[in-house]
Amino acid sequence: MNKPRILGTTMLVLVVLLSATSLVYALASGPADEDAAVYASQPTTVFNGITIRVEAGEPTCIPARWSFAKWNLADIPDGATLGYAKLVLTTSSVQVTTGVAAQIELYRVNDDSWQETTLTANNDPAFGTLIQSVPIPAAAGDVITFDNSQLLGFLQQEADGDNVASFGLK
Repeated sequence: MNKPRILGTTMLVLVVLLSATSLVYALASGPADEDAAVYASQPTTVFNGITIRVEAGEPTCIPARWSFAKWNLADIPDGATLGYAKLVLTTSSVQVTTGVAAQIELYRVNDDSWQETTLTANNDPAFGTLIQSVPIPAAAGDVITFDNSQLLGFLQQEADGDNVASFGLK
């Protein structure tokens, strides 16, 4: 049995509503400021490439490789209200056994102190609340989109707080 596996790049898109001027504008935060994968079977190795990686283990589909992505939200004006948020993953490789309803899950990560150059499975931050779970697409080049109210709420909280949003994917 092939283990579900996905490689891709991330993009965070935000729409900010400025209540003081009634302006609406799109703020594309772009690629993650930091991203890294960790691998359960190599708990001390740093995997910091140009793509994030999510992989389930055989045969139970327990996460074997999971990824983290972090964005600096300091460019959001103080007091701004986010009107819409979307996290987009563009797949560069997908391997899923035919007939398996594989999902990819996006989680809050409340500890923003991790760094892509030192992150390993032994020191990775804990995953927080599940934000959204979506089906893994069938082919490379397909897009995975997270865009629910939990994502918006988490990003608003982070924009109002320390201006850093960290996510975990598994």
